[in-house]
Amino acid sequence: GIRVLPYARQTKNVGGTAADGKQDGAANADAFLQEFGLALLKSQPGPYAMFLDVEPSDPLSPAYYGGWASSLIDRMKTLSRDTVQMAPGIYLNPGDQPTCTALNAARIAISLLIPKAIACRLMASASKAGYAGPDPEKPVR
Repeated sequence: GIRVLPYARQTKNVGGTAADGKQDGAANADAFLQEFGLALLKSQPGPYAMFLDVEPSDPLSPAYYGGWASSLIDRMKTLSRDTVQMAPGIYLNPGDQPTCTALNAARIAISLLIPKAIACRLMASASKAGYAGPDPEKPVR
């Protein structure tokens, strides 16, 4: 398998708009595909996780994350003719309360974008890292 941990380094942009996130997500999908090639990605079991790097100095905006995550998924689907699946994630400091709050707010949109099994794995990983987010098995109202 491919043993890398891809992360998106638009750290200074993460407080931006959904349009900013969409632009960055599409660029990340393009770069990922260019780096590994479609043949290799199709030959490996997916989905492929990509983590957005968020630091406490630049808190996440829910709009940016929703735009980034949806664009990452949609762009890869388009480029690969729906043969390669991306799973957006986040790399964060669990003590960064503004980002954790934003991630929780963005979760509603995110849960509509990625398969439930992937969402559960991502939330379980976040929980191990100290993020006390909502239970992915319970609907958010």
